[in-house]
Amino acid sequence: ALRSSLQQDVAAAACPHPQDHLARFVAKIVPALPDPFVIYGAGEIGRRIVSLCATHGRAPVAFVETSPSAAGAVDGLPVWTPTQARDAGVRVVVLGTLASADAMRAHLADAYG
Repeated sequence: ALRSSLQQDVAAAACPHPQDHLARFVAKIVPALPDPFVIYGAGEIGRRIVSLCATHGRAPVAFVETSPSAAGAVDGLPVWTPTQARDAGVRVVVLGTLASADAMRAHLADAYG
């Protein structure tokens, strides 16, 4: 049921007012996020999710990206590879990108086995 609800929220993000849906989505998942967690995607959506998490008193430890050009830090958060997230003990990854879910799944599967 939660998966179906989250899928509806993600689909709704494509509507004319995606900020409202994203805010509701984050409000729904933030209370259940264990520490540490990361945001996969350091683009506009990922940064918005970080901002929304902050309104709920939560913060990811890093962004995760697979692109070497994204190395360093974004908005004060380090940018890690999936392997670095795994090595840091991260078990929860919040998707903050509209990139291909299959590609993200593959990158995470490679890192986490």
